[in-house]
Amino acid sequence: MPAGTRKIYITHCSAKKDPVLMSNKKRVTPDKLYTATPTQRFMSECKNKGVNWAIFSDTYGIWFSDDLHEWYDKNPNRVTKDEFNHLVGEFDASLRRFDQIYFYCNPGRFHTLYKRLIKSSELKAKIKLFTHLNEISNQKSTPTLSEKCKWLHEHLELLPIFKYPFDLKLLPRNGIYFFYEEGENSDHDDGILKPRIVRIGTHKENNFRTRISEHFLLNESRMGFTLKNPKPSDRSIFRKNIGRALLNKQRDFDYLRVWDIDYTSHIKRTKNSQLRNIDKEKNIELQITSLLRKTFYFRFIPLVGQKKRIGKTGMESRLIGTVARCKLCSQSKNWLGKYSPIPRIKSGKLWLSQHLDSVGLTDSDQTYISEAIARIKENAAVGHAYGYAH
Repeated sequence: MPAGTRKIYITHCSAKKDPVLMSNKKRVTPDKLYTATPTQRFMSECKNKGVNWAIFSDTYGIWFSDDLHEWYDKNPNRVTKDEFNHLVGEFDASLRRFDQIYFYCNPGRFHTLYKRLIKSSELKAKIKLFTHLNEISNQKSTPTLSEKCKWLHEHLELLPIFKYPFDLKLLPRNGIYFFYEEGENSDHDDGILKPRIVRIGTHKENNFRTRISEHFLLNESRMGFTLKNPKPSDRSIFRKNIGRALLNKQRDFDYLRVWDIDYTSHIKRTKNSQLRNIDKEKNIELQITSLLRKTFYFRFIPLVGQKKRIGKTGMESRLIGTVARCKLCSQSKNWLGKYSPIPRIKSGKLWLSQHLDSVGLTDSDQTYISEAIARIKENAAVGHAYGYAH
């Protein structure tokens, strides 16, 4: 088995549960609820071996070892067609990030519901049935950041691409976006070059569309700016960084210092207006817009809750840390970012200088991303534009 391969051991739920939990409605982990001897032995062996494990519940679907749920009563014979279809979708979304799925069972007591589940799953090629607990092997090493980066790229490839021109109304109000740039690729050590992520970003609550609009300058009236106004790139750090690289490449070091000034501040506009060359700034802005519209495109995952997205504790930082610290992604010899005057962009691979040293994606992050992608695909199947209800 390749180093870092992600595997999980699962088994089905049992009818025998702790009766105390039926009355107190306390939410517990699965090892506290299920009391059947075979199930307890399975969970104990998994914990002793330090492996990923979960229980397939006829009500909750995949119940990971650290998830909390209430007592329930559901006979597999009473699962309806709609409930079954939901369970299959939840099963696939929860386990898609794993490379190998081991399903522990007693062949003589393996309910037809679970046989149908495996047969209907998109992941059936990854599933292997086993009948002896001694087949549970010690957990392999934790996936490296490079392996997580490869996982992220592969999963995002399941999402639609947005390239100029596009309709802002088709975008969510909240989410995280992933930019790609023509000519920038990575093979993640499998010999197949595929587009690599060059920027990850998010926004304040309900501001996703505005952020994307500012990057692509969809409101072209902003090009009418004068000395009394900020330039478009003062409202988009992505544009500002591209402008910095263009000026540095042209060796226009004097105007680079002027470009760096943030003219959204009235005080700074007034104080530094004599330094500005509006015609030059407009020319640079036109170059930036042309580059973004012709050579960049993006994907996204919806994510509501500003605190979940932004800052050191938000998912954005962990996504950036994962890609920035990947040892297999690298800039091409012609990458414009090489001309950036910002050392962390110039020597790196992203149009970013913050969160580059952040920790990588957590298991919870990967579960959320998998589920978000599954929801997008599910919604696309019922006719929602680009795969999500907006």
